Amino acid sequence: YTHLLQVSGQTYLLHFVNALLTLSIFGADMALAETHDLTAAALRLDAVRTHALWRNGTATHLLLAGSWLGRPQVAVVPMPPHGATTALQSRFQAQVPSCSSPTACTVVSGIAVLGSIAFLTLEHPAGLVLASLDLAAAAVRRSLPLDGASAGIRVTAVTADAVLGAFFIAANLPYDPSIIYKVNTTTLEPYGVARMRTRGVTQ
Repeated sequence: YTHLLQVSGQTYLLHFVNALLTLSIFGADMALAETHDLTAAALRLDAVRTHALWRNGTATHLLLAGSWLGRPQVAVVPMPPHGATTALQSRFQAQVPSCSSPTACTVVSGIAVLGSIAFLTLEHPAGLVLASLDLAAAAVRRSLPLDGASAGIRVTAVTADAVLGAFFIAANLPYDPSIIYKVNTTTLEPYGVARMRTRGVTQ
């Protein structure tokens, strides 16, 4: 997993491979300023699917979403990574009924943040489970299976809109065109679904 992002005027290069996350920090002149290595064991994260940024007052945290030992995981990493990381896996098992079984949810496949609330998609053998997570309290506010999502569906992107009070999920079944879900941020109920007619060239 590789991605570039901007935080407080600095450019971060994220590179996760072979159970190691390398964070390279570049200054405004793009000169390498710092490099940090975080192991999968330290993060309690052995697969990364996506990420988001959480800005909490003057602090910024990187949220890495994926899995640890076959169960959903979100690792919270301070930016720059000079402090301790936090793993939120136990919250999913204890506070999301659809994910309580060891063979239930397998990965956090999508994440979007509005304020201190993260909206998550968790892949499940029967489809998708949605959850809203209060990052400040490290507690799940609400969760429920996504109505209409089929077994084998895979999330490719999640984004949120504060004005609309909604978040959007792009997902697809293998070899099928994408499906876009529009979901209410309070109830987690979908109130709009758009099905693409054809697959893109990169799918």
